[in-house]
Amino acid sequence: MPFNRWFKNVSKYWTKAHYRAQLRRSFYKGIVWVLVVGMSISFGLVNFLTRSQHKQQNTVAHVDGASIGAWPYHRRTSAKRESLAMMQRQFSQFGVPFDLNEDPQKWAMETLINDVLLDAVAGDLRLNLDEDYIAYKLMDPYFAFEELSEFIPIHVLLSQSFDAMTISQALQQKGISYREFELFIEKALARRCVKDIVRNAFYVPAFSLRHEYQTQYAPRDYTLLELSLDSYVQHEKETQLEDKDITAFFEQQNMTTKRYDVPERRSGKMWEFKAQDYKVMVSDADLRDYYENHKSKFIDAPAKVNVRRILIKQDDGAQQKTQDLYDQLIKDPDSFAKKAKGVSEDPETSKKGGETGYFVKKDKSKVFGTAAFRLKQPGDISPVIQTDDGYEILQLIERTKMTYKSFDSVKSSLHAQVVDRKFKLSFSDDIEELLTKVLGNKDSIEQFVKNHGGKERTLDEVTRDSSVRAERLFKIRGKDFAYFKEGDLGILIQLTDIHPSYTPELVSVRETVVEDLYRDKATKALKRDLKLALKDVSSSSMGELAKKYNGILRKVVKVVASDDKRKEKLGKDNMPVDTMLMLEVPGKATTVFEGLTGYLVHLDSMTAFDKDDFDQHRQELSLQLLQKYGALELESFIVGLRRAATITLNEKALDNR
Repeated sequence: MPFNRWFKNVSKYWTKAHYRAQLRRSFYKGIVWVLVVGMSISFGLVNFLTRSQHKQQNTVAHVDGASIGAWPYHRRTSAKRESLAMMQRQFSQFGVPFDLNEDPQKWAMETLINDVLLDAVAGDLRLNLDEDYIAYKLMDPYFAFEELSEFIPIHVLLSQSFDAMTISQALQQKGISYREFELFIEKALARRCVKDIVRNAFYVPAFSLRHEYQTQYAPRDYTLLELSLDSYVQHEKETQLEDKDITAFFEQQNMTTKRYDVPERRSGKMWEFKAQDYKVMVSDADLRDYYENHKSKFIDAPAKVNVRRILIKQDDGAQQKTQDLYDQLIKDPDSFAKKAKGVSEDPETSKKGGETGYFVKKDKSKVFGTAAFRLKQPGDISPVIQTDDGYEILQLIERTKMTYKSFDSVKSSLHAQVVDRKFKLSFSDDIEELLTKVLGNKDSIEQFVKNHGGKERTLDEVTRDSSVRAERLFKIRGKDFAYFKEGDLGILIQLTDIHPSYTPELVSVRETVVEDLYRDKATKALKRDLKLALKDVSSSSMGELAKKYNGILRKVVKVVASDDKRKEKLGKDNMPVDTMLMLEVPGKATTVFEGLTGYLVHLDSMTAFDKDDFDQHRQELSLQLLQKYGALELESFIVGLRRAATITLNEKALDNR
């Protein structure tokens, strides 16, 4: 083969082989890249899906794109449950049943949605909160109880003794950072500002103020025609009842209201357990723990402050004068005492350089005490405040810390409280454990009662009433048990027998039925006469109506709606006060039937509008109407926000709650 042809063939072969090799390498490399990219995408997709699923599981709702997390939802639900449980305990101490039909989960979701909507409004308004305002609100017990129960135990909030250390401990227990807590406070206060803006945007017209003044403060004179039900009953008894009427009334009452049915009665056994007999073990560590967690009960000396005050009494220009003084004092705080001697209008303190002497917060007005206790360091000066005395500026001289009684000095008094606390905590758990054994061991209850000092009582044919014990007994199904705490007692109840309700024979209740039928006829007659008297009042005097309907006339004068003492006295005299105050136009009348008496109420006169007295009450009335209608305005505002919002609930996350 000639060289050139060989070379040509070799080159051709080499080129093909090289191409194939290149192609093969490129193919393998491509496969590798596809695999690498595919694995990366797969891992990324799995990670993305996992994160998305996790995020979805941790989100319970979306409001206009903003997420509501599962943790805030559960936290708020738990706080609401604790609040309801606390109310339940308080009511049960007095033997009053507490059955507030409020779903903590629904409440938590509704309030969280409202919060997100109000947060958005606050953001649009670009609200900036002053640090002093935030500190001031944190000392407000109402704000703390309403907003901070998610973070701080309710019993601590109620004690009003929480401080930075208490807050820090509570946040650590719930796994919340201080920054998260600060952000929550800022948002909560911003929402409150939005609410205040909405409420205060309501305009109270002058005619509404005048009408409210007349309603609350104008004295009114009345004439009342009183018709006694007893006299109508006596009149009805002059007519003999027929048997058919008695039977018909008996059957009709049983059909509509089961009036004469004998109610269901239940019998059972009840065991009472007292803390002191329950054999609760208390260690020194338990006593110490109780002392540390309830220090507010063991205050030896409250915190006190000693301040200087400058008072400028209220008159034209007083506010500006006080503000000018404040501007001077901020530049030269050391001149405060000298200024107080020269310009303060409080004769008692001005001669002492404004010094008030030491006092506790509750000894002063709310505004004065709050401003004084907000001052941290000696020499600090408060902003201008307005009190009942006028415009004031305060300067801190010194403050003393709150001190507590030592543990050793109160240790002996703690034992009973700790026993009671441990008893309440352990009783439910012990009973739950006991009831799991009852089916397998009939002697379990007797042994438990013996070991824990219980006292057995018999419940014999109990009827349902408002007592906690009866309520619990009637909720039991079958021959089962119920347990609860009532005051300082732990109660265990077993249902042993049910006596069903039944309708008795007429003969056994005939006397009662006859009396009720006479009363029913008398009531109808009395109401008929009241209706006729109301028609006649425009053409007859009250005296003429009293003769016509054999009633008694009563004059009641100078009744003022805002006079609670007078209204209470009239109520004790069985006067229909609420109905009387409904009348606002002289010459008008109305009727009411209360208890054993029917009344025709006539408004004789109403004192004319008194401008001078109105001016004295104007500000108070304006605030009342703002609160009354401002609350409705806020409710309407939030409803409007919700209607305009896109709200979606994560039903799956809620089902897993």
